[in-house]
Amino acid sequence: MILTVSVTPLYAYVTPAITSSRAAPVVIAGLGPIRPDEGGATALGPPGARRMKKKRKQTKKSKKFYAQQTAQSRVKAEIITKYAASRATIISSAGATKVVYIDLWAGRGRYDDDTESTPLMVLRRAINDPVVKKSLVTIFNDKDHADALQAEIKALPGIETLTHEPAVYDMEVGAATPEMFQKMKLAPTLAFLDPWGYAGLSRKLIRSLLKDWACEVMFFFNFNRVNMDITNETVTAHMQALFGSERLLTLRAAVGELSGEARERAVMAALFEMVREVGGQFIVPFRFVKDGAERTSHHLVFTSKNFLGYKIMRDVMAKASSYHAADGVASFEYNSMPPLFLADGRSVEALAESLAVDLAGSVMTVEQVFERHSRHRLYVMPNYREALLRLEKAGRVTMDPAAGDRRPYRGKPSLPEDVRVTFPRQPWSGAKMLASRSTPDPRTSALQT
Repeated sequence: MILTVSVTPLYAYVTPAITSSRAAPVVIAGLGPIRPDEGGATALGPPGARRMKKKRKQTKKSKKFYAQQTAQSRVKAEIITKYAASRATIISSAGATKVVYIDLWAGRGRYDDDTESTPLMVLRRAINDPVVKKSLVTIFNDKDHADALQAEIKALPGIETLTHEPAVYDMEVGAATPEMFQKMKLAPTLAFLDPWGYAGLSRKLIRSLLKDWACEVMFFFNFNRVNMDITNETVTAHMQALFGSERLLTLRAAVGELSGEARERAVMAALFEMVREVGGQFIVPFRFVKDGAERTSHHLVFTSKNFLGYKIMRDVMAKASSYHAADGVASFEYNSMPPLFLADGRSVEALAESLAVDLAGSVMTVEQVFERHSRHRLYVMPNYREALLRLEKAGRVTMDPAAGDRRPYRGKPSLPEDVRVTFPRQPWSGAKMLASRSTPDPRTSALQT
C-alpha cells in the first residue's frame, strides 16, 4: 500500500490510499504533524502551492534521460544505495526506531529499459533487511514524476512488509523548503539532493537537513552547468543561494583568470567552504567525467558531522571508482576511459612519507592514526595499513605487538586497529614523544555529532 498526498503537502496530512493495520504513515523524520506557518506556505513550494491533479507531460530532456540508464547513473545509484543501507543498519541495530531517507528530486523509479533507479533500489534493500525494514522511513518527492514513482513503489514485491509506508510527494522544491526543515527536529536522516541543473540546491537547504544528530546530506553537484553560469548575471540569485553572496563575488573574481583544472579546483574549494560553513565537518567528493571528453560533468558530494559516516562513504566510493592504482589507491571518480595513473599524486608511498612526517614524535593505535590523519584525504583504511606496514618493514616506525608477534595475513603481518604505532621524532624537529591520551570508545563512534 502506497501513500497518497493531501492538498496540505508534507506539513501534516499524509493519508493512506486504503485502510490498513500497519503503522500510521509518517511525516518527515517521523516526528508528527508540522503545521503551516502563518504565511500559508506549503512545505515544498511557495505560498498557495498545492498538489497537481493533472498528470504532467514529460519534457524531451526527461524522456531522453529515462530512455536508458547510463553507466554514470548506475554508479551514482549504487553509491547512494550501498551507503544508505550501511548507515540504516548501523543506526537501527543501535536501537533507533526510525531512520529516515529523503529524496527531494526522486525521479520515476525506473528507466524505460526496466532498470531500477535509486528510490526502488533503496526500498528493495530495506525490504530484504529484517532490521532496517522495521525502522526505515522513506520520503520521496518529484514534481514531474510522482505518479509514476508511486506506481513503481506500489508494484515492488514485499513493499507491504515495511513498517513505515513510503511517502510520495509532487511539490516543487522552493524557498519555503529549507525554512520548513529548519523548524523541525529531524530523526537520523540521510537526504539526497539531485536537482535538474542546480535550481533549488542551496546553502539553506543543506544546513536545514544537516543540523540535527546523525543527519547527513549527499548532493549531485552539476559542475558543468555551474561552471558555465558562475559569471552569468541572469542566474546570480541561484549562484548566491548556493555559494553565498560574498563568496560568489570572491569566486567570480578568482575564476576570471583561470581555466581547466585550476578553475575546477577554485570552484570546488568554494563549494567545500560553503559546506563547512553550514555544518559539514567531513566532506568527500566523487567525480564523474563526461563520456567522450576529459572534463568533469558532475561531483557527487557527501557531508557528515561524524567520522564513521565519512569512513564508510569513502569505502563505498573507493570500491565504486573506475580506476585503482597498483598499490590499491582509488581514483574516487567514474571515467569510462580510466587514466593510466593518478594525476593528483596520491599513492601509498606518498601516504607513508606523510605519516612519518606529520605524526613524528607520537604514539597511537592504528585506529587513531587513521581517524586523526585521514581527514580531508582520499584514502581508505587498507591504504593506511599498507603504508604503515611499509614503514614498519623499513624500520621507520615500531609497533606493539611487533610484526613477528602478529598473525600473518595474505603473506604479510596482520595489522589490527588496536596495534600501537610509535613514530620516531624527526632528527631536525626536536619534537617530544607524545602518546595519544586514549583510544576512541567504540560505543560512542556511531554517527554522532
